Amino acid sequence: MNRQTQSILTVIGLIVLGVILWLLFSGKSDSPNTNITTQDQPTAVMPDTKLTFVPALLEIKRTYDQRGKVMLRNDGESPVSVRVDCDPPDDLNSGFIGRGSRDWFEPTALTMGVGETWAFDFVVHANATQRDTASIPVVARVMDSAGDWQVAAMGKVDVKIAIAPLKLNVQWEDGESPADQARLVKYLTITNMGVEIPNFTVNFTDQFADSGYPDMQDGPLFGKVLMDTFVERMHLQAGQSIKLRVWPRLSPSFIQLVGKIYLHGHNQMQIVDYEASVPEGQDVFVTVSRSTGVSGNSGDRCTNQGAASYALPPTGGTPATPPSNAGGYGGGGGGLSGSIGSSGGSLSGGLTDSGPADEEDEDEFAWGTPFGDVASASSSGTDKTKDTAGDETQAEESEDSELADQNLLDNSEALVEDLDEDAMIPASALGADLIPIDEVATTLGRTLDPNWGKKDELKPAHIPDELWEQFETLRDPQSATKETVVQAGKDGGVLVAKHNKRENTTALEFRNFGFGIQKGRKLNVGTPLVRNSYPVSQPTLGRTSSGKTVAAYSRPEGDKQIVTVQDVQTGKKVDIGVEGDQQATSPKIIRDPQSGKSFVQYVQDGQVKQSELGDDLTISKPQTIFAPQDKVQRILSSEPLRNGKQVTLAKTVNNKLLMKLPMQDKPVELDARDGSVLANADDSVYVALRTKDNAIVVKTSENDSHQIAPPDAGNGPPTLVRTAAGHPRVIYHRKLADSSAADAEQGGTFQADFIKGQWFPTKRAVQPEEPVTAAAVAVEFKPKYGKGHYKLMNTQIQLNGKTIGKLNERIPDGRYLY
Repeated sequence: MNRQTQSILTVIGLIVLGVILWLLFSGKSDSPNTNITTQDQPTAVMPDTKLTFVPALLEIKRTYDQRGKVMLRNDGESPVSVRVDCDPPDDLNSGFIGRGSRDWFEPTALTMGVGETWAFDFVVHANATQRDTASIPVVARVMDSAGDWQVAAMGKVDVKIAIAPLKLNVQWEDGESPADQARLVKYLTITNMGVEIPNFTVNFTDQFADSGYPDMQDGPLFGKVLMDTFVERMHLQAGQSIKLRVWPRLSPSFIQLVGKIYLHGHNQMQIVDYEASVPEGQDVFVTVSRSTGVSGNSGDRCTNQGAASYALPPTGGTPATPPSNAGGYGGGGGGLSGSIGSSGGSLSGGLTDSGPADEEDEDEFAWGTPFGDVASASSSGTDKTKDTAGDETQAEESEDSELADQNLLDNSEALVEDLDEDAMIPASALGADLIPIDEVATTLGRTLDPNWGKKDELKPAHIPDELWEQFETLRDPQSATKETVVQAGKDGGVLVAKHNKRENTTALEFRNFGFGIQKGRKLNVGTPLVRNSYPVSQPTLGRTSSGKTVAAYSRPEGDKQIVTVQDVQTGKKVDIGVEGDQQATSPKIIRDPQSGKSFVQYVQDGQVKQSELGDDLTISKPQTIFAPQDKVQRILSSEPLRNGKQVTLAKTVNNKLLMKLPMQDKPVELDARDGSVLANADDSVYVALRTKDNAIVVKTSENDSHQIAPPDAGNGPPTLVRTAAGHPRVIYHRKLADSSAADAEQGGTFQADFIKGQWFPTKRAVQPEEPVTAAAVAVEFKPKYGKGHYKLMNTQIQLNGKTIGKLNERIPDGRYLY
């Protein structure tokens, strides 16, 4: 190949290569671009609109639900769909409602024609505002081509809030009962003489918190004065009165406290002067309860000889503090402690050193009239024998303890020597709500209980200021040892408990302490009237058609449970479930207000059944109310309706909550743990529930719902009752929270009332509205260790300071009904 031929081939190759490269790059540049930039996206287009808000002025009251109209005009050339909204200030909750607003579950638009003016409904809640005028921005939105709502018009709504005068009448009254006098309690009655106050608040300062509301955590008297009712943003109707129980925190050096209480309403304040002082010739003294808890017992018999006091949850439906008269008592406060489970009172036991005895009739049933006039009786047994197994250490300990007791007795006698022989003070007068109870509960980590005095004597222990520091040390669980407690008693300071011979390092020596100034010597006590020999459970009270009071309860019969209905006055009984294999449990007595007939409901073979109860205690053939697939375990609540019907709330063996209404074929399952029902004359129903997260909620037949108490692990089952005034009340008990928690709550009984269409704030149940004339109280004893670890003891069962039962020379074990 010559040079000329090579040159030609090279040129051809370069041309071919160039063509190939051109084709490659040309093809790539012509391919579609799949990466679209923002500049390539279409721009949303707003419709051509001309909307105008008509200037609006709303003159409203300083309360809830103030309504007016806001006008929007379509000055455009075509119809348009609009949606309105506003941006209110924090203290003036406002907004549009109805068509074209967010008030609907699914926001909707309103189509406005050309030239049309539409009046939108506008609502303002001015209950909490501190201002007299406001300007609220409003906007109208239309939808653009991309489907988004864009602002098309802006305006404002001027609001003028009427200035209502704060007209409150206040009156102080001194407490009359010994319990109130012991705590320097006063009662403040506040009556609204003006128009309704939507956000009435009582506190100790004229300052406001960051939230804009009156500060509830500040003021010269904050922490020094307590009230039984927490009044914050309460709706106080015109003419309505509230009565607050007010008392100071006492201490050994307390003499006088002076300050001011602030009443807030209508963005104004009224100041009330407060003063509390120890009466001339009286001193503050401290009382403590004995604890005989034993830790690490491994075979040693308990040799405690002091008095033990345990608090038990209250009977559902009764408040916590006894009235000043002797007509009756409400349910006791406090919670569960030790290893005793029960409902409705406090138990006090004086332990003796008697040897073992025959225990074949250990399970005992006591029935009586605990609130009647019964003869007084001694509350402490007498030692009949002495344990000779004690060593020298025990003898020394006994001598020290006797010296301490004698010092305390001397103190007590010195305090009451100038009083009449018949002067008396109930045990509850220096009980669970004495101050500083919240600090005590957290520090001691024990359930609160009423104090109990030896041999019916209230034993106040006078603590001089120089001994106060030592007493403070005794509140520390780590330092409450045998030596420190006995030594304090020998020094004349503190009520002590004699100890188990094994060192007690974990059980606290003091369950509670409190302060008071009233002094007394005697307690009135009662005794059960009749005793039988079988344990009972699930007690309830009711009336026959003629008004006789009857009790119903479950009890064992052979190897099954039956229901017994008993006439309280005569003692006559009738049993249900005796024949056949089917047992009966969980009785409820219902009285139909229309027909006057009475019925007894009970659970049999997993079904809820009902029989008519005659005045002579005859029982008709039972009818089945409902028989769910998931068998019923117990009836929680049952209420009569019209035409002989009823609503029933029951719990199944699988812990399902069922409610059966007469118009329903099957019961409805409720998403809750426990509940209670209350029926109205028109057959509408209230249902109080303890939800699965332990909140207390009340629902109505109209599916309205109101939370009475937020979730709290200590909340117990609620009870619905109707007060003497005729309005519904929900009551529940809250156990003491874990004392190791930073926000440990105080236990007790709480209530909320439904008056004039609204639920009032939850408050501590304080005073019953009427004396309780009869009550059924079931107590169950569960010794922590076997009976062989205990010696015989004398035991009292007390309800709010009144003894309703005694067990002498026994080791309590089993169920008892009073």
